[in-house]
Amino acid sequence: MLRAMNSAISGLRNHQTMMDVISNNIANVNTTGFKASRVTFQTLLAQTLRGAIPGAIGRGGQDGVQIGLGMAVAGVDKLNTQGVLSNTSKITDMAIAGDGYFIMTDGNKKYYSRDGAFDLDNTGALISPSSGLRVNGWMASTNAAGEKVINTAMPPSAPLVIPLGQGVNAKSTGQVSFNGNLNGASTDLLGSGVVESATATVSATGAAAFAVAATDSLTFTYNGKTFTTAALPALTAGGDLTAYATSHATSMNTAITAAGGAPADISISLANASTVAGDAALVFKGSKALVFGSSPSSNLDLGAVLKGRSSAGLETMTTSFVAYDTLGMSHEVTVKFEKQVAAPTATPAIPNNTWKWSVANLDSGTNIVTTGTTGTQATGWLTFDNSGKFQSANTATAAAGLLNPAETTNLTGARVTLAFANGQAQGQQVVLDFSRMSQLQDGNTVSAVENDGHPTGTLTSFTVGTDGKIVGSYSNGVQEDLGQIALATFANPGGLLQVTQNLVSESANSGIPQVGIAGTGSRGQINNAQLELSNVDLSVQFTDMIRAERGFQANSRIITTSDEMLQDLVNLKR
Repeated sequence: MLRAMNSAISGLRNHQTMMDVISNNIANVNTTGFKASRVTFQTLLAQTLRGAIPGAIGRGGQDGVQIGLGMAVAGVDKLNTQGVLSNTSKITDMAIAGDGYFIMTDGNKKYYSRDGAFDLDNTGALISPSSGLRVNGWMASTNAAGEKVINTAMPPSAPLVIPLGQGVNAKSTGQVSFNGNLNGASTDLLGSGVVESATATVSATGAAAFAVAATDSLTFTYNGKTFTTAALPALTAGGDLTAYATSHATSMNTAITAAGGAPADISISLANASTVAGDAALVFKGSKALVFGSSPSSNLDLGAVLKGRSSAGLETMTTSFVAYDTLGMSHEVTVKFEKQVAAPTATPAIPNNTWKWSVANLDSGTNIVTTGTTGTQATGWLTFDNSGKFQSANTATAAAGLLNPAETTNLTGARVTLAFANGQAQGQQVVLDFSRMSQLQDGNTVSAVENDGHPTGTLTSFTVGTDGKIVGSYSNGVQEDLGQIALATFANPGGLLQVTQNLVSESANSGIPQVGIAGTGSRGQINNAQLELSNVDLSVQFTDMIRAERGFQANSRIITTSDEMLQDLVNLKR
């Protein structure tokens, strides 16, 4: 009887332990990040009344006779299943969708938690407001190039600080990237640097229907500047117009060069059929807009032919960007693109699909510098291949527009120097990156899309990515990495020891914490503005409660029955 009562007592005691675990689970049904536990039982040693006897000749074997001595708690296991994630709309709340743990520290000891109900303290540190422990991770540092970098290869040793309201210094513009298209569509003659003369009919042999005296000259405007040729070559009526066109083009180019202009590569050609109704066949080609006047030419035939004739110039477009100086002041800078007429014999040669870029500033008192001479305009060449893809960009020298050999290896952009007049650092170089541009039949859509400069600003808000990276947003539009949250995983998370305030600590059987960034290994990702709810399933807990109650009741009946049997045994003496 006593043996039965002792077994029943162990059943009572351990089912009470089961009720204690169930009670704790239900009590924490709304505790953030709580993981439910379960109880498992095992048998105690059995009392052997007779050992097992093997079989022999003519006789079978006999099993041993054992009587159990009750049961014991085998363990209380942690159920580390994922809890439901709940939206909170609070930016400092975080939930882990995976097996990772936040690393919390008081400056000396490290703890771990699934509870991401964080907040910022008076110093801007990311903390657990219930315990005051700080969230561990990596803070961003500034490298030699002035960029914010996060070195996650080193162990996380610093609490994360988000200094809202802290200012950021201005950064001068060093590179501007452009995107979009330059119109690669073909243009008509009058819109592409070509002027056709309105001469009389020219014979197939190239005989001129007009005359030019040897003392005559011609005034014309090229690229906005007016030039006058020396005495034109003589031409008699019926003379060779083809030869005349070649010598006349030489006179025009000579006039431009003599006046200090860049080589123009103006040419005059002869065609038997005009592309403009009513015009004949003298075709003037130049890489810039061309306008003719009638004076001082006294030749009535040639003057009447060319008077007022002009080309609309090549395809052009203008865009702008803001350049920030070392004081954070903004300066609007315009960039103009002009399509060029191919001139393979010019110096430098101008291939097909070439555009000239030029830069000017709209601010008064601000100059563009190309080669060290204040006030000179920054210019250069921009080329595309036959499929409209970007090929190269170069900066031209101030002298004659020749390519600067020092810049010919810069195949993605051009380099200009800005000079200011209000105390800013002088000689600010800006690289214009044209590598994203194209030349297709799709209109002109070029604009500046990236600028590495910015004015001063203050940190106004931040976001946390799924990888735990904290990105700050400043009032000047700048976004900058501030730090990154570290997560830890354990080989045996069930071996972690529970401490107060939703914290756990490592034990001898949990394994060493494997620290890394979210999204790697089994750490899972961090969901911002969410919290992980308890994984307690009330339906399971109530079912387990019934099982514990029935087990307790059954064991109590063993005790009362054993007591009655002992009472009957005592009464035998009466």
